[in-house]
Amino acid sequence: MKTKTIWIVIGAMIAIIASRDAANSQMQSPKPQVRIGIYEPRALALAYWRSDAGLKQIHDAVNQAQVAKQNGCPMIQLQALEGNCQALQDHMMAQAFGGAPIDDVLAKLQNVLPKVAQKNDIVAIVPQVTFKGENVEAVDVTGDLAAPFKPNDQTYRMMCDLSRRPPASLKVADGN
Repeated sequence: MKTKTIWIVIGAMIAIIASRDAANSQMQSPKPQVRIGIYEPRALALAYWRSDAGLKQIHDAVNQAQVAKQNGCPMIQLQALEGNCQALQDHMMAQAFGGAPIDDVLAKLQNVLPKVAQKNDIVAIVPQVTFKGENVEAVDVTGDLAAPFKPNDQTYRMMCDLSRRPPASLKVADGN
C-alpha cells in the first residue's frame, strides 16, 4: 500500500511539473497573431524579366529598332529607339540586381496578390520588415508571387542566389 501511495504522489508531482513547464513555454513564445508576407523584390524582377512576357518586352523593343534601321528610318528616330532599348536594359538590370523599385512588375501581379495572401493566411505583403513584434510572423511569399511568371529551375536558383547577396550599386547594376 505504501509503494502504491508513493507512486501516486510521484505521478502527481510529474503531472504538476509538466503542466507548469507547458504553461511557461506557452507564455514565453506566444503564437503569432498577425502574419505578413515578405518578398525579395530583386528576385521578382528577375523572374519577370526572364519570363515569356519580360523577354517579349525586350525583344519587341530590339525588333522595333532593327526594323526601323532596315527601313532606313531617320537617324534621330533610330537613335531614340536604340536609346529606348538601352533604357529598358538599364531598368531591368537596376531592378533585378540593384534593388530599384519594381512597381511595373508588381502591377502585373495585382490579381495574384489577394490569392497569395489568402493561401498563406497573411494580412499584408511587403518587400521587407524593418521591425516586427513577437506577435507578428513574417512569411516569405517570393516564390508564390513569382509563380505566374513560370520561372524555370535556373531562374529559381538565380532568385535564391540574389536573396543571399546585397544589392549591387546602381552604377554597377546599369553597367557604368
